[in-house]
Amino acid sequence: MENGSLYEQILRVPVYVIFEPDDGFLEVHHLQSERYELAEPNAEGHFWIESMHLYLGVWQGKKEQRNDYWLRWWDELGNILP
Repeated sequence: MENGSLYEQILRVPVYVIFEPDDGFLEVHHLQSERYELAEPNAEGHFWIESMHLYLGVWQGKKEQRNDYWLRWWDELGNILP
């Protein structure tokens, strides 16, 4: 069973995310009418997560002594959250 089928038919997770920290790849899927649909990012490359009223995106920078790609949250106005 592929991941989409497991999530769609059994877990019914409203949103699932695929993130590759090595290259900063981010993909967001929303459950719509029994199937997952690939979300489109906004102009900044962030994805709106309605249930949280926040954007999810990738930030590249130094944190915890590592210069890397990080998942981060932004508010509705585009402010990055600490």
